[in-house]
Amino acid sequence: MEHNHVNSIKDLIKIREDYEREEWRFSHQVLVCGGAGCVSSDCRAISEAAAETIKELGLAENTALKETGCMGTCAVGPVMLIMPEGIFYTKLTPQSTREIIKAHIAEGRVLEEHTFYDNVLRTHVPKMEDITFFKEQLRIALRNCGVIAYDDIRAYIAKSGYMAAAKALLEMDGSGVIAEIKKSGIRGRGGAGFPTAVKWEAGRRAQSEENISSATRTKATPGPSWTAASLRETRIR
Repeated sequence: MEHNHVNSIKDLIKIREDYEREEWRFSHQVLVCGGAGCVSSDCRAISEAAAETIKELGLAENTALKETGCMGTCAVGPVMLIMPEGIFYTKLTPQSTREIIKAHIAEGRVLEEHTFYDNVLRTHVPKMEDITFFKEQLRIALRNCGVIAYDDIRAYIAKSGYMAAAKALLEMDGSGVIAEIKKSGIRGRGGAGFPTAVKWEAGRRAQSEENISSATRTKATPGPSWTAASLRETRIR
C-alpha cells in the first residue's frame, strides 16, 4: 500500500500497522549489513547469494531479506544477522551464505563455525546480544541502525520514526518544543557540546524577514561522524 502524504499522527500509526501486518507473515528476517565497511568487502554478493538461495529452497514466503545500515563490526565483514534467533554470522562469502541459509532457515541448524569469533574469549559467540562489543553499548540515536531496512521508510515509521516530529508540529507550539528540549538537556554533538535549547531560543527571538535553519551531517571535530547509512536509519524523530 502506498502512502503519498502524512498529515497526522493517525497516518503514521496506520503506516506502522500496515507494515507490521506485512512483517508478521515472515518467520525469519535475514539482515545483511550494507554499511561502508561491508560494501567494501562486497556485501552485494552476499545479498545476491542469500536471495538466490531463499528462492531456490522455496523460503520466500516466510523469509524476508533486507539490507541494513552499518552493524558496527567492519573488521569481520561482510556480516549478516538472522532473526528472530539473533544469530550473527561474519566474514561471509557467497558460498558460506548459501550454506547458512540452507542450514539455519531450512533445517533449523546454527552453523557456529561461521558466527562471530571472540578473540579474547577464544570461542565463537553466535548470538549478537551475547557479544561483548554489543553488550557494552547503549544505542540511542543509532538504535535502529543495523536492525531495519535502510531503504524502506515504513520500517523506520514502524519503530516510531517521526512520531516526535509529528507531535512537535501538530500538538505543540515553539515555546513548548524549546521547553521540552531544555528539559532533555540535549547538547550539540561537536566538541563544544553547546546546549541545543539555547541555540533554538536565540533563533526564535531573532527578528528577520527571512529565517533559515541548517543542520550539519559531519563535523571536523573529534566527535561523532554521521555516515549516510546511519542517517538513512535515524532520520528525524
